Amino acid sequence: MPRHYEAYRRVLEPRGIRVGRREVYLNEGQRSHEIILGLAAHAGVRLEPDDVSAIAEEKQRVFQSFGRAAPYPGADELVTDLHAAGYKLALVTGTRTANLRFHLDEAFLSRFDAIVAAEDVKQAKPYPEPYLAAMRKLGAEASRTLVVENAPLGVKAGKAAGAVVAAVTTTVSKEDLKAADVVLPAIEGVRRILSGDLA
Repeated sequence: MPRHYEAYRRVLEPRGIRVGRREVYLNEGQRSHEIILGLAAHAGVRLEPDDVSAIAEEKQRVFQSFGRAAPYPGADELVTDLHAAGYKLALVTGTRTANLRFHLDEAFLSRFDAIVAAEDVKQAKPYPEPYLAAMRKLGAEASRTLVVENAPLGVKAGKAAGAVVAAVTTTVSKEDLKAADVVLPAIEGVRRILSGDLA
């Protein structure tokens, strides 16, 4: 997310649109077009559809120019262990598949039984469609699904899909994530939840 913020800042501020880090983080999960329109509206700037598309493409180029990003601490180990333990895993993201392939290696991605990216759904987070699509691909019941999120819109999407939602404070505060069933300071806490300890 720090890289996304910096990419938005670089392409929008020359156009008179101030970009706040917190505003970008709180809108994680939405498509770039929606985030750009929201940032522009907040700044009182009106953009034409063609402008939004051009800005989104420019933002994508800037974002990729930063190179590959490392996963959040503990994420690789957790996914590897859960995959080895036989859990059905889905990766649900508001970004495009091209970004996933650019930033995450195939060994990591191969541990997921299903991937739902931006182009796979009509309505992105906070709508439940991305998580409902993942559950369908996994053949999973909502009541037996744990969604792990780090953004308020993702928490809303997971809850609307009927899943149990654990939120990790990687980019925003515990208060921002209070709609989740449990808020964790680090992704390692997911192991505790799966062992049946929600305390």
